[in-house]
Amino acid sequence: TKANFNPGLETLKNNICEYFILWLKKGLQYPKVYIESFLYNTYQAWYPGTAITEQRGVRYFDITGWQNEYGTPHWQGLYDFYQRIRYGSYTKYPVIRLFYCTGFMFWLCLITWFYGIWKKDKYIITALLFVLLVCATILCGPVMDIRYFLILFYLFPVCLGIMGQRA
Repeated sequence: TKANFNPGLETLKNNICEYFILWLKKGLQYPKVYIESFLYNTYQAWYPGTAITEQRGVRYFDITGWQNEYGTPHWQGLYDFYQRIRYGSYTKYPVIRLFYCTGFMFWLCLITWFYGIWKKDKYIITALLFVLLVCATILCGPVMDIRYFLILFYLFPVCLGIMGQRA
């Protein structure tokens, strides 16, 4: 974990060149392991078959601590809706589950970006390029949490609007 790595951080900072040389050397020696570990660590970000609850447990929708601290919810319907998400009831419906899937949102953004390239629309290309660069940065990082990809969920209606516009 990150917390356990802190004592070694100073050593890493002092030997950063040696670390990258070793990292590259081992990557060239074992390319299949590097590729598989990258894909395994990042699959929930680009694979449309994943679900929120598969990503390191259900802590993003775990509101039991909130309920214990603040009492009963004021909007029971909203509370029940989040509980259904938490326990994965939406996964029973193939199309509905896509709206909760980071992979689907990533591919929608990528397809919309290619659509902008095809239409030669520099505004679509530029705007979505920055979003895709953020996603690429996250993919190269050590942790894949849904909160890092929320921008894709916010862009969902924008991408639908771009793809649905008439020329």
